[in-house]
Amino acid sequence: MKIRKIEWPELITAFYINSFSILTPILKQYSYMSKYILGFEVVVLFIIYIFKSGFKLDKRNINRMCLIDIVVTVLFLIDFLFRKNRFTWIYYYYFLIYGAISAFFFVNVRNYKALLKYWSILAVVGGCMVVKDPLAGYKLSGGYMDFGTIILPAFASSFVIFFYYKIRFILPLLSIFFVEIILYANKGAIFSAIGIILFFTIYLANNKRESIKRFCIISLVSTMLLLFSTQILRFFLKVSKDIGVYSYSLSDVEGILSQGMYLNSYTTRTGIWRNIILELKNNLFFGLGIGGFEDKYGNYAHNFFLDITITHGIIIGLFIILMVIMFIHNMMLYRSKDIFVFISIVCLLGILPMMFSFTYWKVNMFWIFVIISLYTKTYIGEYNYESFNTYI
Repeated sequence: MKIRKIEWPELITAFYINSFSILTPILKQYSYMSKYILGFEVVVLFIIYIFKSGFKLDKRNINRMCLIDIVVTVLFLIDFLFRKNRFTWIYYYYFLIYGAISAFFFVNVRNYKALLKYWSILAVVGGCMVVKDPLAGYKLSGGYMDFGTIILPAFASSFVIFFYYKIRFILPLLSIFFVEIILYANKGAIFSAIGIILFFTIYLANNKRESIKRFCIISLVSTMLLLFSTQILRFFLKVSKDIGVYSYSLSDVEGILSQGMYLNSYTTRTGIWRNIILELKNNLFFGLGIGGFEDKYGNYAHNFFLDITITHGIIIGLFIILMVIMFIHNMMLYRSKDIFVFISIVCLLGILPMMFSFTYWKVNMFWIFVIISLYTKTYIGEYNYESFNTYI
C-alpha cells in the first residue's frame, strides 16, 4: 500500500469524502458556524484542486456533472413551485454538499488505485477520532446514528486494508470497529457491515473455486452464530454493563432477551411503511415531493425504494430505481480491480444503510456511487485521457 507519488485530484477528493468525519470534532463544537467552516474547506480544496490540475478540467466529466446538477435542481424547483415544504431547501443543501460538490471533485479523478489508498487511510483516521466516543456519551459524534455513519466507512476501509492490501496489523483496529458497530451504532450500520464482510470475503477470492469455498464457510459460521445468538448477545450485554456502557442497540437486545419483544425500531418502521402504502394509493404517479412524506408524518421512509417512490411517484421513481440497478450491474463488469473494489465499497456504504435507515439526500456515498457510474467506463476500468482536447 505504498504511495510513491501524490496524485492531487485523488487526494483532495478522498479528503473531501472523509472530511465530514475528520472535521466532526470541529463541526460539533462550532455547530452554529458549521456551514461556514464547510464553505471555507470547499473553497480551499477547490483552489488547490484547480492549481494542481494545471487549470484543466475534463470536458466529458464536466458535461456529466452539469447534467446531474441540472436534473436534480429542476426536480427541486418543480417541488418548490408546486409543493414546497419545510424540507425542500434543507435537502437541496444536502445535495449540494454530498452530490454537486463531490461531482466536481471527481471530474479529474482517473487514478482509482491512488484514490482507494487515500480514501482507506483517511476513513480509518476518521474512525479513530471517534473510537472512544460511545464511552463518552457520543459527545463528538452527537448520537448513535452519526456515530454509525462515521465508524462504518472506517470499518469498511480497514477491511479493505486487511483483505485487499494484506496489511495484517490493522486487524485489532478492524475488530474494534466491528464490535463498536454491533454494540453502539444504528442497525443500518450493523446490516451494512455484515453485507460488506459477505460481499468482499467472496469477491476478493483468487478464483471461483475459492469463492465457493468461502461462501460455504460463511454459511456454516452464520448458522453457528444464529444457533448461539442468545448466548453471544447475553455475553456482550454483560460485558457492556460491567464496564458501565449502554446504548440504543443494547437496550433493544436486553428487551428481546428479557421479554421476548419485537425490536422497537422494527415496529416503528412497519408503521412508517404502512403509511407510505396508504399515501401511494392517492399519490401513485407524482408522489408527495421531496421531503413531503417527512413533512406530513415527521419521519422519512427508512427504505430506499419506498423513499424514491413516495417522493417522486411511480414513473420517475421506477426510472431512478432501474438506473441504480443498471449501475450495480455495470459495477460487476469493471476490469480494473482497484476501481471495482472502490466502487463496490461506495455502493455498499451507500445502498445498504438506506434499506433500513436514512434518506438518500443525506447519504454522500449514494451520490458518489452515481457520480462514478456516470463518469467511468466499465470496459477500461477507469477513464482514459487521450489528449488535451478532453480538457477545458
